[in-house]
Order: sequence, then C-alpha cells, then structure tokens
Amino acid sequence: MSLWYILLGKKNVLASLYRNTMQGQKVFEFLGHDFTQDRWKKAAGRNAYQLFSQKKYMLCAAFYLLGGEVNEATQVAITHLHDLQLAVTICRLVEGEGSGELKRIYQEYYIEKGLMYKDPWMTLMGRWLSGEYVKALNCISDRFLQGRHRPQAQAHRGVVLRQPHALHLQCFHDRFVQEAGETLSGSVPEIKQHR
Repeated sequence: MSLWYILLGKKNVLASLYRNTMQGQKVFEFLGHDFTQDRWKKAAGRNAYQLFSQKKYMLCAAFYLLGGEVNEATQVAITHLHDLQLAVTICRLVEGEGSGELKRIYQEYYIEKGLMYKDPWMTLMGRWLSGEYVKALNCISDRFLQGRHRPQAQAHRGVVLRQPHALHLQCFHDRFVQEAGETLSGSVPEIKQHR
C-alpha cells in the first residue's frame, strides 16, 4: 500500500495513515522530512536497504522511490516481487514514457527474453512498447509464416493458415500498413483463412 501512495505523490496522506497506528509513529516522523535534500534521500536509501534485509520488498521499493532511486525500486519489483508490470508502472509514473530505465526493461525483459525463449508474443510486446512497430509485426508474421508452404492453387500471394486467429492477424497487418504508411521488411504474403 505504501508504494502506491508514494507513486501517486501522496506522501502526506501516507504519513497521516502511519500517525494513527502505534508502531507507525517513527515512520510518520520520517515521512515528514523533505526528500529533495540529499541528507534525507540518503536516509531513505539506508532505510530501504534495511527493509530489503527484512524481506519487506514493497516497503523497500517505496523507500527507494522516496530516495529518488528508481532503478533500485524497479530491480526490487522485478527480482524479488517477480512483478514486471509493477516495474513498468514505476518507471512510467515516476520518469515517464521515454525514460532510459523503461527502455532497458523493454529490451532486457521483453525483447531479449522473448527471443531467448522463442516467444514471439513477448518479443512483440517489447518491440511495440518500445515504438518499433514494424519490427513488432515482423516478429509475429515471421512466426506464423515460418515453415508454411504456399498451396499450388494460391501460389500467387496466398498462405493457408489453420489457426483461428490468422484472419485477425491479417486484418491487423493490413490496417497497420495502411495507417502507418510503412511496409514490413521483406515480402510478407497475404494470409487467408482456410475453409
């Protein structure tokens, strides 16, 4: 809960919640300090490390954010909370869409792991979120067209796919190419639903 209050910039509301508890008086007093000063940023980092050693990972990430250590907070979210989406949310709310940490997460945890595990959907998400739209579409169209052969009757541009979502993929592909004005690298044949 503390992490969400910090992410939303509601430090004072969080402090008042701690004030109303017996054990929270020290946290209440600590949250009353100005975390734009280096002294209190370092104190927040030390407290985060202490919380980390106690395996209180959500609170640890919140204190790292108080100290301005976004990279540390995202690493705690990924490695100890096993929550990649929380790490993405932290980056988006604190640093914005174009942050270096967010790009690193997309590259390392979506694209590279997707390629390593041969998961085209994970790779697609990483490339799409990184703004590499054409590469995103290529990674799934290559996957669906891989190992397929063209039937003799439709050898001009058709590929017969038996997956029920092939038609959706074709519609998505056509709409993207039409709206973006870009073409996929290489010649991607037209996908037709088999009947």
